[in-house]
Amino acid sequence: MTRCELVGNKNAEHKPLVRGDGVYYTGDMANQSANTKVASVDRTPDGSVYYLLESDDGRAFRGVFDRHIGRVYHGHCNPRFVTEAARQEFFNARFAKAKAGAA
Repeated sequence: MTRCELVGNKNAEHKPLVRGDGVYYTGDMANQSANTKVASVDRTPDGSVYYLLESDDGRAFRGVFDRHIGRVYHGHCNPRFVTEAARQEFFNARFAKAKAGAA
């Protein structure tokens, strides 16, 4: 059993993001949320993947490691970054549930 399996890391089995992929920054009390895109992909000497993310409003998030970007979104600010696909999946499920309840 790997360390990721022991701690229940849902990011354990995934492909790294590529340039142009969407990432949602959930923000916090002092920092507004933002839609970002992967501007560059790099690796540390030990092989860890990290990104430069650029937001629609001009902010840059440097050194965001792949392991800090969630592939599952729960509707709140943990994890701080999530893939746009995960965010969209979350909202599609919520809209489907609301639509089913309204019928």
